[in-house]
Parts: sequence; C-alpha cells; structure tokens
Amino acid sequence: ERTMPNLPLCGVGDARGRWVFPCNESSAREAVRRWQPHDCRIPTLKAQDRDLVLSILKNRTLFVLGDSTLRGMMEKLARDIGAPGRQSNVQHGTMVFTLPEQNTVFHYAYYPPIFE
Repeated sequence: ERTMPNLPLCGVGDARGRWVFPCNESSAREAVRRWQPHDCRIPTLKAQDRDLVLSILKNRTLFVLGDSTLRGMMEKLARDIGAPGRQSNVQHGTMVFTLPEQNTVFHYAYYPPIFE
C-alpha cells in the first residue's frame, strides 16, 4: 500500500476517496474528519499562502452555499488559515467561522439542490 507522501498531489477537487475519522466518537469526528482521496494527496496550505489568503479575506465576509463536499472544503480552508470559531446549529445546516483579528467571517449553508 502506498503512503501519503508518495502519492501525487490532487489536480482538481473531484478526486474519489473517503472521509477519514480518526476516532469513534461522533462529536469528535465532526471536529477532525478529513477527505482522503484514494490516488492522490490534498496539498496543504503553506505559511506564505496562508498570509496571502488572510490578506485577501481581511475585512470581508465569505458565504458558501453547497453540499457536504463543499462544506468539507470550507472547513479545511478555515482550519488551514486558523479560524478557531465554529458555530453550528445542525450537522447539515449552517456554520460560521470567524477571524476577529482580521474582521473576517465565513458562513456556510447546506443546500445540495444547487448542484442538481
């Protein structure tokens, strides 16, 4: 079996794979789950890229409307740039991540029919 570092970087966001849950508790799974493609690895955000993303998002609100895949992508971006706050009302409802020092807010709303 190949290890993650030996896999090529994923090109586009439609790589087949599975959600990886490092533990069995459902409340903990929500906080740490990640998408693991079968044949490639998802690139990580480097420090200089993080600073660029933060400068672009400063004093802005980002609203994401989509399915669970898009939710996972938004969660990863928020984690990678260090957005600590997460407020959620239901698993597939709405979420808010905040970066108060940047005056930046991420909103997510679950709406799968947008892709039908």
